[in-house]
Amino acid sequence: MIVKIKFIGVTDIDIPSEMSLEKDATVADVVNYLERVNGSPVDGLTILVNKEKTSLDTKLQEDDQILILQVLGGG
Repeated sequence: MIVKIKFIGVTDIDIPSEMSLEKDATVADVVNYLERVNGSPVDGLTILVNKEKTSLDTKLQEDDQILILQVLGGG
């Protein structure tokens, strides 16, 4: 299945705009892929699937829209 990915934030990690995943893939599979590709942990992210906040064990469906938000600090 194909899912679309959009990233909002400032980072040096490589994030594809689309991913091909196995049936029954989860949000954790996407995060694990990003960590493997970038060679380091991907921390401090908020992930939305189809505009709804989700957990890592959420199963993905064909054409899901994944939005990855980088948490920004400040004061």
